Amino acid sequence: MLEPKMQLIFLGVLGNHFKKVGLRLDREVETGRGPVDFTVTGDRRVRVLIEMKRLSRTDFWQGLRDQTPIYMRGQEVKRAIFLAVRDSDTPAARKRWETLQEEAAAVRAEAGLGIEVERIDMLPKPSASKA
Repeated sequence: MLEPKMQLIFLGVLGNHFKKVGLRLDREVETGRGPVDFTVTGDRRVRVLIEMKRLSRTDFWQGLRDQTPIYMRGQEVKRAIFLAVRDSDTPAARKRWETLQEEAAAVRAEAGLGIEVERIDMLPKPSASKA
C-alpha cells in the first residue's frame, strides 16, 4: 500500500513543475501489458516512461529487468526512467542500491533500450542537532 502513496506524492509534487515546462505527467497509464507508473509526454519528440519501485520489494529486479522493457515496447517508447526508492537498510536492500547502475547497464545492453536509473533515498537522516 506504500507504493501508491509514494506515487501520489510524486505526482503531486512534480505534476505542476512538468506542466510549467510544457510536459504532462500521467499516472498509471495502460501499456497493453499492464499499467506503467508514470508517463511524461510533450510534443511528439518527448515520451518517457517512469517505473517506480521500492528497494524492499522482493520483485524489485523484475521491475527493472522485465516490466520496464515490456512497457517500453508496448508503448513504443525509446526512453524510460527506473526510479528506485530506498526505503530499507537491510543487507539485501543495500546490495540492490549498490549494484543498481551495473544492473541497469546490463539491461540496457541486453534489451537495447534507453533505461536510465534515478534514486530517491527515504531513509531517515541523523538530526543536525545531534551531529
